[in-house]
Order: sequence, then structure tokens, then C-alpha cells
Amino acid sequence: MVEKDFNIPSRNGGIGQNSQHLNGQTSSDVQPLTTFFYTKEEYIKSLIDTQQIRYHHLAKHDDQIHLKGCLVINNNVMSKLDWSDVIVDSAIVEKGLISCYKYLPKTRCGIKTELKTCNIDEYMQHQAIDAVKTNGIYLVKGIFRIPDIDVLPDFSSVVADKVYCYKKGKIDLLKLPTAHQGFYGISPENLECHQEDAFKIARKKGFSKQQIPFSPENPFKKFFQNWLSPTKSHG
Repeated sequence: MVEKDFNIPSRNGGIGQNSQHLNGQTSSDVQPLTTFFYTKEEYIKSLIDTQQIRYHHLAKHDDQIHLKGCLVINNNVMSKLDWSDVIVDSAIVEKGLISCYKYLPKTRCGIKTELKTCNIDEYMQHQAIDAVKTNGIYLVKGIFRIPDIDVLPDFSSVVADKVYCYKKGKIDLLKLPTAHQGFYGISPENLECHQEDAFKIARKKGFSKQQIPFSPENPFKKFFQNWLSPTKSHG
């Protein structure tokens, strides 16, 4: 995973909108092309010729197209194509140009797209292709980014070095990944959990004490609750 963001988020606060996993790039940053392309291969070659992206020098010899940089899929290329054989650092897909999630390019750091999926396997394949799945757990080396979109899959099977969260509003603690080196962009008012051991869950996932709005579990709480319960007989 790529470690660079233009705005490094704070441990206990939010992240700037422009620092998303695409390193602040938008489709307007791309040099306009005067030719319309009917195939993705021709379009990619033109982007390479104009130095907007480049081939990955460590590309494997397989059926995939390995690229470096941010691939912008816009109205210069035919819509409804299957881009799933393209692997790139990041991508921006303009509205309506790809018909479904499985046809998106596969990226190392994430895609900006209107398309949505709640399937964690499908999500990781296109948003974090370098993640390694072992015994049902996705291991992400470096940064895992949670985008600010309304529909997200359950990330509880993801374990990363760091997690950058761009999602605003309330976040279900139980559906968040685990971060060995901490969460960034999440403040206490964002976390939501109705479990009795919410504090313990948050600490296990990698949150600092300052980020957790829940009270630490008191080991004597249940003992005194049971002892003082009117249903109990104390002698």
C-alpha cells in the first residue's frame, strides 16, 4: 500500500477531503485528450504517451495490465468496458462509465467511484489488491483507507498497519478493521457500539484511549450489580 497522503490525518481528528486515497487528484487534473478511444488499450497508451500514467516496471508477465499512477476513466474512452484486468495505484471513474463493480480496475490504494458493494472480497480486490488473505483475514501492509461513502462492507476481517478513515458521522466499531499502529481521522464522537465491552473491543482494534468514548470495563461492576440485585438473597 502507498504510504503517501498530501494531508496526514490526526490520530484523534478528521482528514481533509482532498487528502483521500487518490492523493488529492481529481479528473480535472488530467490533461485533456482530443481523441476518443474505443478500447482501453488505446486509451492507456495515450495516457502513457502523455506521461499521465506509466507502466509498472515490476509488472508480472500475466494477463493483467500493470500501471503506476492514477488512472482517470472519463468521456475520452468508450463506456461500459471491462477494466478488471487493469492493476494501478489508484483510479477515478466518472459517473456512468463502468456498469458494475466487478468491471472496475483493481487498485493498490483505492478508487473514487459511484459504484458500491457490500461484499468484502469484491471490495478488497478492487480497492486493496495487494492485501493478502489468510484464514479469512485480509492482511494489509501499510495504510488501509476507509472512504467517505454511505455504503461500506464489513471491514472486521481486515488487519492493517494503519487505518485512515475519511468516513464522516457515526461508525460502527464492530465493523471497523484492526490497526496495529493506530487509527487516524476518527474522533470519540464518531465511534458507536452497544456492546458492554465496547472499550475492550476498541482497544483490541487499535484505538488509543483518547479516541474511545466508552468507559473502561470495571472488573468489579458485575460483582456489585449481582450482589445488590433485589432478586438475590444475601443471608
